[in-house]
Amino acid sequence: MGEESYVGSVELPTLGLELPVASGPRDGHVDLACRISGSVYEGDLVLAGNDHRAAFGGLGLLRPGDAAYVSDTLGHRFAFVVEAVGASASDRAGAALTLLTQTDAGEPLVVTCVAAAEHSGDFAY
Repeated sequence: MGEESYVGSVELPTLGLELPVASGPRDGHVDLACRISGSVYEGDLVLAGNDHRAAFGGLGLLRPGDAAYVSDTLGHRFAFVVEAVGASASDRAGAALTLLTQTDAGEPLVVTCVAAAEHSGDFAY
């Protein structure tokens, strides 16, 4: 087994969840998120996680307006606001952060988020 490489962490306060983010997909790991593409710095980060409760199993409980945070390994923290929760990856145009998993039935589950600075609703940073 090789040395793990992490790019930061993702925090979903509504779910009481904070996970390390691996630099790429990791087979067999249920307790982390993996960077699939993009960058938090470029505003197009895509993270995937296992549907296990210790990972992204609760994503379906998120609602528009919920907070999400991504921190890099240097401690920079980026704030996001959930914009939509659904089954269509095609709805993620313009998303600064996309979280991917699947439901218990094996259907895709996609959570799209915008940068908190771009969110016009009530949100406490």
